[in-house]
Amino acid sequence: MPPGIVKSCSLDITLVNPVVWSDLYLVGVPLIDNQHRRLFALVEDLRRSFALHKPDAVVLKTLRGLLSYCAEHFESEELLMQVVGCPSFSTHAAQHRKFTALTEHHVARFERGEVNPEDLFRFLMDWLVNHVMTVDVTIAQYCRKAGVAVSSIATVSDLVKFLEREQATRRLLPPELGFGLLLLPAVALFCVFGFWTVAGDHLRHILAGVAGAGIVEN
Repeated sequence: MPPGIVKSCSLDITLVNPVVWSDLYLVGVPLIDNQHRRLFALVEDLRRSFALHKPDAVVLKTLRGLLSYCAEHFESEELLMQVVGCPSFSTHAAQHRKFTALTEHHVARFERGEVNPEDLFRFLMDWLVNHVMTVDVTIAQYCRKAGVAVSSIATVSDLVKFLEREQATRRLLPPELGFGLLLLPAVALFCVFGFWTVAGDHLRHILAGVAGAGIVEN
């Protein structure tokens, strides 16, 4: 296997075995799961191109289509992660960038005849399965923690609508106003406490005066 392409999972990946989607790959966000299904289908198209020894021009077109859809998918994931505040966003996005760079590198090497088809296919399949099952699976967990109804985000259109609602909410409630609202309960409590403190002092002063008057009269 050429340097730079590393086998990272225990799957029996060869050009003979079709790429089959499994519900084991579900992460729990319909949009992400639908896009993952599409990615698996594109990788299967690539496997068939290799297995049937299609011309390099056909293979490269399939590879470019796969990379293009990966970019679209990564954008969807990263937008969703940013909105719900995934703490692993930076690391996750870095993995996306690294995969894209490595794939571009290996595609260029394939064009020069430096990488055989099975090694390139194995690299793509290894990365996809491992990333989905160990990294992407956490997205739904963060969504639920943020109170996001993940079942309502099944298409890119749904994601756009969700983002628009979030942006509208943030426009109506700027950060400084949001912080001010957070302080309101404390301010209100302070005011009430202060009022009763002053009122209590005033009442004690009156009672003391009345008591003093009584003593003088006696």
